Formats: sequence, structure tokens, C-alpha cells
Amino acid sequence: MQNDRLDRAKQFMPFDALKGFREAIRSKEIQVEGKTTIDEDNATNINNILNKLKVGLRIEITYYEEYKYITKIIDIKKLSFQSGKIIINNNIFYFDDLKDIKILD
Repeated sequence: MQNDRLDRAKQFMPFDALKGFREAIRSKEIQVEGKTTIDEDNATNINNILNKLKVGLRIEITYYEEYKYITKIIDIKKLSFQSGKIIINNNIFYFDDLKDIKILD
């Protein structure tokens, strides 16, 4: 009689049909980093460095992409300036997304 009640109670226990689904969704959540506004001094510094760029240089560039800032080190093999953007080795960087750029030795 006791076992019958326990067996009947089991049917009302919570059941997770998609075991691990909630944890998988949480692991894919995007961590959003707000885009900062650069001040005039930093903008002037970026502009000065952009004017010095040429093929053969190695740079470190920090830019905003997909809700976060990314820093890359790039050896410049191709360089092109277009309205509002710079193209380095087939990578497009918009001026509004640049946070910092340095010429490395």
C-alpha cells in the first residue's frame, strides 16, 4: 500500500524534458559592454596615428564590435581609407568604433 502511494506520487514530480537546456542557454548569454564616447584629445591622437599608417607597419587596434571592445595586433599588408572607415587587410574598421590605435615597433 505504501509503495502504491509513492508510485502515484512520482507521476506528479517535476520533470525536466530538456535536461541541461537552461544551463546551455545561460552559457550563451551575451555580456554587453557599453560603447564609450572618446574625448577630443583621444580622437586627435587616433587621427594623428591614422595619418602615419602605411603598409609594413604593425599596429595594435582597439575597436567596438558586437557589444564589446576587441583588441587586435595586425601587420598592415593592405591599407585603404574610405568615407568613415579604414580597411586594413580586408578588415573594415569604422572611425566611430575606434577606441585606441598604436604603432608597435
